[in-house]
Amino acid sequence: MKELNIGEMAKLNCLSTKSLRIYHDMGLLPPKRVDPQTGYRFYEATQCFIIDQIQQLQAMGASLSEIKEASACKDSKTLVDLVRQRRDAIDEEIARLRLARHSANEFIHNYETYACPPPTNVVLFERLPVRYALQFPVEHDDAAPVSNESGPNLEAWEIALHLAKRRMVDQGIPTELFHNVGWRMHKDNFCNKNFQLDSIVVMVRTQGLAQEYGATELPAGDWATLYTCSYLGDDGANSEYGSLQYLAASIDKLGFEACGDCINEVVFNAPTLHNGWRDALFKLQVPVCTKTHV
Repeated sequence: MKELNIGEMAKLNCLSTKSLRIYHDMGLLPPKRVDPQTGYRFYEATQCFIIDQIQQLQAMGASLSEIKEASACKDSKTLVDLVRQRRDAIDEEIARLRLARHSANEFIHNYETYACPPPTNVVLFERLPVRYALQFPVEHDDAAPVSNESGPNLEAWEIALHLAKRRMVDQGIPTELFHNVGWRMHKDNFCNKNFQLDSIVVMVRTQGLAQEYGATELPAGDWATLYTCSYLGDDGANSEYGSLQYLAASIDKLGFEACGDCINEVVFNAPTLHNGWRDALFKLQVPVCTKTHV
């Protein structure tokens, strides 16, 4: 049978001579003959299938050490077990990448809305589709009230946010979904202008992920919305409080009433802080219907 030198064998198999030397050194693919005088390695074409199998296993993410260990058993079952392990690891990586892609898409979509926002500080009426939200309790009492104090209680809110993040971890929900976190306020609190938060919400736009992690469905319908571009107003007051007041008054003035809970959806958190406060675009929204009484 015709011998192939290491260069010919490498070229035939579309790999480097260095790889063949590594295979030899590890005992994965010894040459058919090594010239005792020159140390040159020679192979036979029938050895190509071994390279094919090594490369196939490497493509699955198996290391050369794992391939050597499985091959040393001279047992097909051991090799299949290695492939099963790699398949499970691939499935886990696919799930991780799916979440990473979701996060990337969300970031880009939210930034584009932030960069070219809808009209701000104006009440709009929108027909919104079904959406989904993960909900967690507000576990820091100081974070629950939205008041007209000088700016939001940022420290309390950060603590509440990250207690919610801990809840997510405990429930096996990936932290890749923890971004642009907002809140939910019971309809009665909104209507009575007792602006107390009931829960922290994480909006999930992808239906599959929402269902997988038990997100609550927000029904489609008519919503009054108000976009605001900062938590801190020019006068140093809490923009959320003023926006809530304005949204409630506008709904009433136009002959509507809230028929569901108020949601604050953070559209985008800018990656910098200004004067110690979050710079963000957020969207207050509440489902509305025509007043049933005067």
